[in-house]
Amino acid sequence: MTRLEFLKDRLQKYYEAERKILDAEEYQLDSRRLRRADLNSVRAAINDLENEIELLESGAGRVRRAVFID
Repeated sequence: MTRLEFLKDRLQKYYEAERKILDAEEYQLDSRRLRRADLNSVRAAINDLENEIELLESGAGRVRRAVFID
């Protein structure tokens, strides 16, 4: 699995997590109100992954090395 494939797979999982959070972000148990996950953290990870994927797909994330021979 390439890095790009790995990142796309991970991004898909974050999209699924975001959907689950949006469907039932909070719930109540007796008198306590609980939150399943932090939506802001998930959205920040999605943003980071989308940016990294865009860099890799554009070629900007590639490392190039020049070797000079005398």
